[in-house]
Amino acid sequence: MLRSGVVVALCALALYAATAPSIAVSSDTLGANFEAFLTKTSDTFTAERLLSLPALLVYAGFAAVALAWLYEVLFVPYEKVLTIEEIEKSDDLSGLAANYGGRSRRPGDTPPPYPNGWFKVMDSRRLKVGDVLNMQFLGQHLVAFRGEGGTAYIVNAYCPHLGANLGSGGKVKGENVECPFHGWQFSGKDGRCQHIPYSPSAVPEQAHSKAWHCSETNGHLYLWFDAEGREPMWEVLRTPEIDNGEWYFHGWSEHEVKAHCQEMPENGADVAHLNFLHTPLAVKDYDLFGRVLQRAFQHTWDANWAPGKGEEAHMAFMTLVEKLYVFGIYVPGTTVKVDIIQQGPGLVFLRFNTTFGRAIVMETVTPMQPLLQKATHMIYAEWKMPRWLAKLILRSLVVQFERDVPIWNNKTFVTKPAVVKGDGPIPAFRRWYSRFYSESSNKFRGNNGLDW
Repeated sequence: MLRSGVVVALCALALYAATAPSIAVSSDTLGANFEAFLTKTSDTFTAERLLSLPALLVYAGFAAVALAWLYEVLFVPYEKVLTIEEIEKSDDLSGLAANYGGRSRRPGDTPPPYPNGWFKVMDSRRLKVGDVLNMQFLGQHLVAFRGEGGTAYIVNAYCPHLGANLGSGGKVKGENVECPFHGWQFSGKDGRCQHIPYSPSAVPEQAHSKAWHCSETNGHLYLWFDAEGREPMWEVLRTPEIDNGEWYFHGWSEHEVKAHCQEMPENGADVAHLNFLHTPLAVKDYDLFGRVLQRAFQHTWDANWAPGKGEEAHMAFMTLVEKLYVFGIYVPGTTVKVDIIQQGPGLVFLRFNTTFGRAIVMETVTPMQPLLQKATHMIYAEWKMPRWLAKLILRSLVVQFERDVPIWNNKTFVTKPAVVKGDGPIPAFRRWYSRFYSESSNKFRGNNGLDW
């Protein structure tokens, strides 16, 4: 809509310029008879002229632009999606601008690529009743489908009969997914074959696909991964306000990042980088205006991180306090406190409590390949928080997130970092995160290996 308004405005402006009388005046004329020049100019902008059809079209065009912009700010959810191919085309996000002689990267002695825990695989709104969607996460080829009763299921993608991909032409039949090759039907509940349309024989015992534990809450579909094949050891944190529809969706973002899964949540414990990398105002510095704003406005951060204990050992807790300064002077009323919970290896919940209402941002990191992650942000807020503010919160988080992206895309994993006082509890974070690896974790290299 905004682009249409811009087109209307430009076309109208061109029409107006084409029909306006010439007011070109030589320098001699200006010097000799400035009064005549002013008279000619004033004749051009008479009331009749200003209310002519071309002029009205100009006004209409710019009004359309303003209304489209206002509509987008007030009513359209924030959305930003960047694939790894798009990120690598950007010097800022890829971090490749300073490379000379080609790209080179040493990944380091990375931990196992796929930790145990719950991972987001998609937004619930993407999976309609009867949909069958292909996915590739955690080195696995998977299929998600929503049964006719509304329940979502995740099974292995390949039919155990002759290897057809259930996500390429498969159909939902009740609570089963039907193979597009021979019509075999597999239950979403346990993966067992329920029906072979052309054979009177009993279904072979080995005719079953793997059905994965999944959970649907917070507007997301989550998958439980465990290298040992164990049952889920905790449940995904639920936000009742989202599930019962009290809070409203205001936007999301998605980035693909070349990094190890552990590197990204480790930033929460890396307190020192906040007041170095994330100090400039959360705006882009593409132009002079952006660079001036970044120099004039500065964020300061105060953060603490601590692991959970007992039944909450799979969680970590963080409090983040942000303040805004202009030329070194604190701006009253700009202190923002965020309560953060990290749950397992790939889920983070940030709760904002502002004068305009409460909001929650859910950050997720899901391994697609050993060193390729899909990171998402999604914001919901209660009714009294205006959409423009919720979008501003999310956009600011995305800008700050994108400052980390070129670091992650090019860094190596240091097993024994030279940690100094002030770095934050990085060793404690790594001890906490190690609980999500198990004896068989190293065996799960998936189908991709560590090469890119």
